[in-house]
Amino acid sequence: MLDRNLRVYKEQLLDPVARQIGQDIHPTTITVAGAFVGVAAGVAGWQQAYWLGLVLWLLNRVLDGLDGTGARRDGGGQGFGGQLETG
Repeated sequence: MLDRNLRVYKEQLLDPVARQIGQDIHPTTITVAGAFVGVAAGVAGWQQAYWLGLVLWLLNRVLDGLDGTGARRDGGGQGFGGQLETG
């Protein structure tokens, strides 16, 4: 329920960005980039580079929100990118 309520604010925040980059970058590309950034955040934490890990994790969270916003905006929600995220 909390996720559903917060999604409205997330969409309002990320929609202008998704609209701007959505013309050039497909949401699935953002999903894959977010996955690599997430793995890099884990590696940074493992290597005790905690500040870098935090920055990469925050970037991963933004990319995760951005790919979904872009996909829903383009009418392609729950497509291949959604399958990538849910496994």
